[in-house]
Amino acid sequence: DFVALVVDGYAEILQNGESTRVLRRGALIGEMSYASGLPSSVDVRSRGRLVVRQWAQQDLRSLDQVRPAAANAIRDYVSGALAAKARL
Repeated sequence: DFVALVVDGYAEILQNGESTRVLRRGALIGEMSYASGLPSSVDVRSRGRLVVRQWAQQDLRSLDQVRPAAANAIRDYVSGALAAKARL
């Protein structure tokens, strides 16, 4: 239901209970379900102190109407994050 940007700290991706990756500053959480509209297939867990900036997916979808430039910047960032994950 949200997209979050890791501002500080670390989080890990858990798939079927197994840690598969560590997220650091600048990483996005929830962007795959935001882009696809499908429910998340992984869990994210903090590894100690974690600071994120969080936005509701619905708010991001409606951003085009009030802040088109910001909406484009977010889409570009999400696209880059998805492309990077596809290369893993």
